[in-house]
Amino acid sequence: FTVLTKAQVSNPSFETWTDNQPELWNVSNYLDLATPVTKSTESYKGSFAIKGEVVGANTTSGDVFVPVINSIPAFDSFPNPQKFASMELYYQFHPVGGDVFVVTVLMYNEQTLLGGGAVELYDGTSGYTKLSVPIEYFIEGVPNFCTVIIGARNEDDEIVGNIGTWFLVDDISFGGTTGVDDNNNNLPEGFALEQNYPNPFNPSTTIEFSLPVAEKVSLKIYNLLGQEVATLFNGKEMSAGSHRVNWNAENLANGTYIYRLTSGSYSLTQKMTLLK
Repeated sequence: FTVLTKAQVSNPSFETWTDNQPELWNVSNYLDLATPVTKSTESYKGSFAIKGEVVGANTTSGDVFVPVINSIPAFDSFPNPQKFASMELYYQFHPVGGDVFVVTVLMYNEQTLLGGGAVELYDGTSGYTKLSVPIEYFIEGVPNFCTVIIGARNEDDEIVGNIGTWFLVDDISFGGTTGVDDNNNNLPEGFALEQNYPNPFNPSTTIEFSLPVAEKVSLKIYNLLGQEVATLFNGKEMSAGSHRVNWNAENLANGTYIYRLTSGSYSLTQKMTLLK
């Protein structure tokens, strides 16, 4: 049984608009230059939905503008804080020239990012389709607000987007829970994951950890959208005691990454920063 609640995103069904902008959402409209985000009456539920479309400028410049919408964060927007397992929404998507529809959700407690999830979709739809974005947590804590970012673009930075690509989004909600308590509670003595060094690093760093008993171990690295970017171990049998591994991130962009050590039913996480 899954409980869905719409209280966590302000104006989740895009029913309230002021001057052609959804209240409590930021959109990528540019005054008289281009309007890639508009109100639509082609809704899944209620009177309105939000429409994003890749458009050309209202001039002869030839510039192309892609649609991006993001919710305006509000502290304590979760009236009953819990670790939601997924975000749900209904969407339509009509891609042109290989454009992609992207949905990202980031979960916070005050200023601390606890986790998130992201989905990229390439296939078009024939009508409204339900989308579930899984949420993974990397840091201990319970979120009290979130940020949702939705857009369409092309993966080739030189293309940006293709005019005519569009999406509709409506009825955003959250579902399920992962449980309030983390595996970090009641950890066995001798199970530890140390801060990497150096940190920040460029492009290599060292990660140390300790195991109380021989165990199969996984050590994986994620970006802040919850996407796995590297696997150092995956179920590798390792002896009790201290261990050290070097990781080279020369193919990754600058930013903060999460590394997670999993051993049996226990896991630990740490943050590190790549700065080239």
